[in-house]
Amino acid sequence: GPVHEMGIYNGELIAAGLSRFTSEGPFFFLYRFRDGDWSPLNNYAEGIEKMMTYHGDLIVAGVFGAVDGTPANSLARWNGQTWSAVSTALSQDPPLTIFAMAEYRDELVVAGSFSSAGGVVVNNIARWDATTWRSLGTGTSWIVLALEVFQGDLIVGGNFSSVDGQDIPYLARWNGETWLPVGPRLNGGVSVLAIHNSKLVVGG
Repeated sequence: GPVHEMGIYNGELIAAGLSRFTSEGPFFFLYRFRDGDWSPLNNYAEGIEKMMTYHGDLIVAGVFGAVDGTPANSLARWNGQTWSAVSTALSQDPPLTIFAMAEYRDELVVAGSFSSAGGVVVNNIARWDATTWRSLGTGTSWIVLALEVFQGDLIVGGNFSSVDGQDIPYLARWNGETWLPVGPRLNGGVSVLAIHNSKLVVGG
């Protein structure tokens, strides 16, 4: 079936996606490529859209309530042996979705569509230092779809019209303290960010 996301953990290629259809519906998976062959990393993992490593763990995110039977509110970690929730403190109604992750200044930044983290109002983007959730200003007015670190700043793209109450639509940068615009004003949403030849590439 189709692969939704791939990443590297402990030198192994990890793939997430749709494995097969069963009588009960679609069956989703996490597989790892080891010793020239694929093997399952779990029994069931639906809704994984992003993965990365942080503090030695494989972090997976998306829209799900559990991974391999372990409750995890759209954010989970694999330490090489077992799954656990990164935090149960993220919340949104309807259910939250995480579309993007990045490590910035030794903190895990997650972004998407959610309202609070750890009891703090964060509005679609939050940072986690392995203990506590914090906001980035007052967050964004709507969904964040992409994150990238570029020239010391955290670059944020999405379908928002403002950031931290400022009229900065679709693309913004966080310097660790404040939000600022990135280049000329865009006229549409941003869904992809990448670095190529030391330049920021923006797509949407």
